[in-house]
Amino acid sequence: MFILLHIQSSPKLAPVQGDVQGNIREIHYIPGGDGLLALYIKVNGVGTMYYVYKDHLGSPYAITDVNGNIAVYNGQPQRFSFDPWGNRRNPTDWSFNNMPAPANYLIDRGFTGHEHLDVFCLINMNGRVYDPLLGRMLSPDNFVQAPNNSQGFNRYSYCMNNPLIYTDPSGEFFWMPVIICAVIGAYMGGTNANNDYNPANWDFSSGKTWGYMAGGAIVGGLSGYVGGAIAASEIPFANTLGIAGASLTNSLGTNIYTGGQTDISISLGVASYNFSSGDWGYIGKSGNSIIQDIGYGLGALANISDLNKFTTWDILSMEQKVLKLQKITSDNSISYDPNLQKAAQYNDNTGDIVMGKAGLNRGMGWAKSSYQHEALHRTDFTNQPFIPSHIYSQEEYLAYLESRAYRLELNNSFQNGLSYRQYIWLQQKLIQYSNIAGINTGTLSNYDMLLWLKSLLSR
Repeated sequence: MFILLHIQSSPKLAPVQGDVQGNIREIHYIPGGDGLLALYIKVNGVGTMYYVYKDHLGSPYAITDVNGNIAVYNGQPQRFSFDPWGNRRNPTDWSFNNMPAPANYLIDRGFTGHEHLDVFCLINMNGRVYDPLLGRMLSPDNFVQAPNNSQGFNRYSYCMNNPLIYTDPSGEFFWMPVIICAVIGAYMGGTNANNDYNPANWDFSSGKTWGYMAGGAIVGGLSGYVGGAIAASEIPFANTLGIAGASLTNSLGTNIYTGGQTDISISLGVASYNFSSGDWGYIGKSGNSIIQDIGYGLGALANISDLNKFTTWDILSMEQKVLKLQKITSDNSISYDPNLQKAAQYNDNTGDIVMGKAGLNRGMGWAKSSYQHEALHRTDFTNQPFIPSHIYSQEEYLAYLESRAYRLELNNSFQNGLSYRQYIWLQQKLIQYSNIAGINTGTLSNYDMLLWLKSLLSR
């Protein structure tokens, strides 16, 4: 028999755990510029500050008190060590002998900052669960991250089998788009150096070839990062500004490493402007190649998406967004709390669904999706859905309910017009909670641009 406990969240509350002595521990993770910086842990209401020291991968190797002394918990000095694939090892001699008991670790965070499930010898990487003993994920990546790299075709592998260089912050290989842009940039650098698109004809004995390739790789990777960061920010016209930022970064960088041999230009999606010649380019312009028109056409889709999001949602106030969401969903119980850190939250005391800034500032589709997630929680809280026979704990049951809600969001994602980034995030959350609940997610479909475009044009 399970009793569903719906815990209200607050920015002042931290994850609450019970230790082996029965003490109640509240753990506050304090981030810094490069990840976890410090911990503030309250035990039975008494707080203590700790500082975390990490290696280049973000894995903690020591925790100290405010005086710089190694912290001690349950008699165990808080030093950590991991082998290249993430297995815990003895921090003194790097062996696997005389390992500290899991209960003697101050926190469960470890390899690259992820949560260790020590009882199962697994690591929860949010998007997927990772087995450090095998060096493999328990579920496949939803995408082949780098089709031009043979390592990318094993979708169970971890960081392209290169764990000493790369990390996987979310279960999906975040840096692959940047790496792909760097590879493309290196190719274009070699092309610029030799005035030939065929690498077989390049002069690899020339320093110019290698210099241009290095410059192209740096510029390509930087432009990919700039464009991706802007597009992912979800500010008004984020897609258009992402295209502009990436194209201008690439153009300026290429102009610099070629010594001014290339023009400086910027792409705005459906059109572009050449600063060097003063000319405009646009879709359908006389003399365009098919590739150019296809590029402008894809840019136009980004412009249309941004314009639709801005005119139908971004310019509205928070109160107007709530009223519009109430009208769309026919639910007047929706309200807004500027202090709510989550996208949305079902209040089991009032029956209301409260929206936060994170739920209203990312487009109308995201607001609808967040509402639908919490509306299902309201239904489940009222009706108590069927519990699969394999679920034995409250944690598994709550994860089961979350997986139901995230699957609903995924099923409605194209109808709601969610972006690629939002769709992938929902997939990661579904996989995360399904793994905890022991549920098979089945085959997850790839992002369907045609369905997204259809939903965009229907609004």
